[in-house]
Amino acid sequence: MKKKFLFPLTLLLSTVIALSACSGEEVNNSVKVTPSELFQGDTIRLEPHMNMISGCVQVEYMGNKDNMSLKYEIWEEGNLKIEREILSSPIEENKFDGEISISIKDINSSRSTSDSMEMTTVIRTEEGYSSTSGPIDRFNGEYGHSPQEIQNKINGTEDEEITIWGLTAGDKLFSGGEDIQKSIEKSKWGLVVKLYFE
Repeated sequence: MKKKFLFPLTLLLSTVIALSACSGEEVNNSVKVTPSELFQGDTIRLEPHMNMISGCVQVEYMGNKDNMSLKYEIWEEGNLKIEREILSSPIEENKFDGEISISIKDINSSRSTSDSMEMTTVIRTEEGYSSTSGPIDRFNGEYGHSPQEIQNKINGTEDEEITIWGLTAGDKLFSGGEDIQKSIEKSKWGLVVKLYFE
């Protein structure tokens, strides 16, 4: 009698272990970042009139970290000059599904006299949003500038920093589908925003 029930019991245990492994893979520290746009539909016509540079991405996360955080770096001539934390948002029930948007605008009306810009960063979900604004060092007012946006979906893990947006400035601009970090490091001036988990 014991032998007859041994196989079904073994099969049941194997199934439970396999299902546990599968659910473990589902929450397997996965991060997906997808390109998006802050201005969509007819509102895209307003963007040039808002006197700001913007970027936006969709983020999906499943894992065991407590917080999703953002930081920015400013690079000059290929060297890291400034690195600062921006914003952090708690992760509930091991998952996040929302949007990160960034906008930068001049504090003064004249680019040539301003030495700083205001950066606003927003983390938004269906439940609400958290945001922060503050000054950052400005690039030379005589430089041209170009936003650096991700071109394709990024699949990552919770243990890595993921570059989600950048801005380059200089007399020569690097863009057009290149790796954002490489574009930043090749430019006279560059700002990069990175996502990470804690």
